[in-house]
Amino acid sequence: MTTPDILTALQLMENRLAERIDAAAAGLRLEFNGKFDAFAQRLDRLEAEYAAIRMALERIEGRLDGLETRMGMLEQRVDQLASEVASLRAAVAGSTRTGAAREAEVDRRIDDLDRRVRTLEQRSPGRRSTPRP
Repeated sequence: MTTPDILTALQLMENRLAERIDAAAAGLRLEFNGKFDAFAQRLDRLEAEYAAIRMALERIEGRLDGLETRMGMLEQRVDQLASEVASLRAAVAGSTRTGAAREAEVDRRIDDLDRRVRTLEQRSPGRRSTPRP
């Protein structure tokens, strides 16, 4: 083999090797592009899910704020009702004492009237129309 034949053979080998490398690189490029596209699609889907979750969380936070406001109002109302119940209990206890005092006063007056009637009956024994206990 002569030098030009060797050079031609080397050139041919180089060309074949370059074709094989180009073919392998093209396959790798296709595979890489496919994986990149899949990654980009997955990232888009995750971003959409993130946005949906964020919106739902904002709605939940808004509702929670509303519930906290209502809870505060209900706590105030419960405190107010507890105060009113305490006032009513005190009034009932006071009226019970007042009722008992009134009853005792009425009993005392009745007893006093009974004594007066007996005294009057003793002074005029013939005028008694109904028996007294």
